Amino acid sequence: MMNRRNLLSGAFALLAGVAVAPLARATEGCGGFRWNVDAEMALFQGPAIPLAAGREPSAVPLLEAGRLYELALAPQGDVALVSPPGKPMPVDGTHAGMVRLRVPATGRYRIAQDQHFWVDALQGGKLLPALDFQRSVGCTPQKIVIYELAAGTDLLVQLSGSPQAVVRLSLTPAT
Repeated sequence: MMNRRNLLSGAFALLAGVAVAPLARATEGCGGFRWNVDAEMALFQGPAIPLAAGREPSAVPLLEAGRLYELALAPQGDVALVSPPGKPMPVDGTHAGMVRLRVPATGRYRIAQDQHFWVDALQGGKLLPALDFQRSVGCTPQKIVIYELAAGTDLLVQLSGSPQAVVRLSLTPAT
């Protein structure tokens, strides 16, 4: 027969377990990534270079690999995207912009972002298929997309569907 003290102890333990579970999930942080994301996490913990993302393909800032950028986006309806986003994105109340990334060496590269928005990579005006992507909600970066890229290539990156007017983005070699 269970006495009152045992019943209360059991209830407290159960409640403590329920209260600890969300905390444990929150502290998992970047455990949702199957890859080693140490390079991206290190970048996202440091200072970012502030830039205004381009509204037209002719006025797009050039970003370098291995750096973190804080990009000011424009209202999505004011941005002349080269190609419609690869995934339909809401336009009302969202932000968009474009940047160029110069690829230093042939290989696989990761585009990492700090929050939820859509990323399209284009070469020669055509969408490049991503090799893979992963998300880890509660982590910074939140999403990473991998592409196979050729050396010396300028990649046009379109950002769309962002509820935020300022986002952070990086390009790193996949290790």
